[in-house]
Amino acid sequence: VRWRSCGPPGAVHIRGLVANRFRASILGVSGISHRSRDYCRSLLPAEESLPSLSIEVSLFVTPSAADKCTYVDGQRLFQTFPLTYLAAWTCDIESSLGLKATSSSSSVVSYAGSIAQIRCDFDDTPTTEEDDDRSEKEEWFLTLRPSEPVLAESGWLIEKVPICKWQSLPALRPQQEHPLAQRVPGPPPSWGLTVCSEVLYGLTNRYRQGVVLEWLEYHRLIGVNHMVLYDADGCLEGDLLEPYILTGFVTYFPRFPRSALSEAHFAIHTDQHLPSHAAPDAQAAAHCLSFQRGLTEWVAFLHSPDEFLSSGKGLRNVQREIVEPLRPLRDEGLAVVDVPAIYFTHGPELGLRESPYLPGRYIYRSSKPIELPKWGSTRASTLNRFPSPLANPDRVGELVTEHFPRAKPGSLYLDDVPQDFLRANHYGETFRIRPILQRGSVWVRDESILWVEDSFLRLGLPPLAPGPVPTGPAVYDT
Repeated sequence: VRWRSCGPPGAVHIRGLVANRFRASILGVSGISHRSRDYCRSLLPAEESLPSLSIEVSLFVTPSAADKCTYVDGQRLFQTFPLTYLAAWTCDIESSLGLKATSSSSSVVSYAGSIAQIRCDFDDTPTTEEDDDRSEKEEWFLTLRPSEPVLAESGWLIEKVPICKWQSLPALRPQQEHPLAQRVPGPPPSWGLTVCSEVLYGLTNRYRQGVVLEWLEYHRLIGVNHMVLYDADGCLEGDLLEPYILTGFVTYFPRFPRSALSEAHFAIHTDQHLPSHAAPDAQAAAHCLSFQRGLTEWVAFLHSPDEFLSSGKGLRNVQREIVEPLRPLRDEGLAVVDVPAIYFTHGPELGLRESPYLPGRYIYRSSKPIELPKWGSTRASTLNRFPSPLANPDRVGELVTEHFPRAKPGSLYLDDVPQDFLRANHYGETFRIRPILQRGSVWVRDESILWVEDSFLRLGLPPLAPGPVPTGPAVYDT
């Protein structure tokens, strides 16, 4: 049985700490309990134990607006208050019928200081009899309290977050030869792949809204199951997303810094210079991963509408070409697929290719993935790339600088993914002309995605308005 925080899908619960001197945002709660513990134990070696219930919480804490203080790191990305991950936590669960339990063990981790991931394991879960009519009306609550009594006495306490059981569960998929976290039977995800955006902004004029429309329709055409979109300024509110929301293809979280973090984060993020435009992206990524846990096999992080999932062969069916081939590896513990991001530009020619649609206008790409040679590692590696990764939400809860998923211990990472299998076409001049071709790279003519022009025409997609116009050949980034 899976658990999540109650409320609308993706609901963020807010709590005040220390007499409201701090504001806690519970970005996500996910859990799994095992009704048939004897069967689950039969799949494990005798020396290994299985908790009756495991709950994971994605937590962000900030000083209140009265303190006029917002934490950022050296890249000006929003940070949670350090005590969030420096303090040890204990979890309590209780029901409206008076049943209670306390976690037998807990842990907390933060890979980049953007959030804290708290995990609590319970040896015994309070349950009502299955045939008891009262259980249908039973309400459950989660409390996080610090293990140090002095902190709890000061009010560093997150009380009574409502948690709910999932109702309609699909059939179990047997998993008998996998690592511990995978051998425990559980409901398989309903979707193969979900796309999550970064916190978008400024997508308001006719051209930019047209780019968003093509972005949505393209990924719908190739079989993406769902897209979760965030913005900072409400720029996607209105008619554009309405049909996609009503049909269930899109879930939309407008003004995410204000609703999920705080008014101060919203005010600072809307300033032109401080902090980084990417400041709340790590929190949005954690929220999306928690929200999609148990729903989808993979979350693809496409940071902007100028990034399109594709491949050197021209990706047509993401389920058949990506999800199905990855499934055996996922069952063995694969958590992260390092998807290279490839810049597309107008190339050595002066103008753009004549096309009514964005992917048809840029047919020259860089011969190398996006890398920052002086960032992350002294030699070129996955730590130097700015990929658009796939993450298994059952194993990943946090991204570092929105590009690098960090998975649970024992997970597998798939590095150096060939472009013929999967890549992100990054149309880097969609919103402004800039030098993007890196030294050591050359232009490569690549028309693998041009099949989509006919598909867009058959859909009746309106031609895209004119965008930025290059005034000379593409140049190298210095």
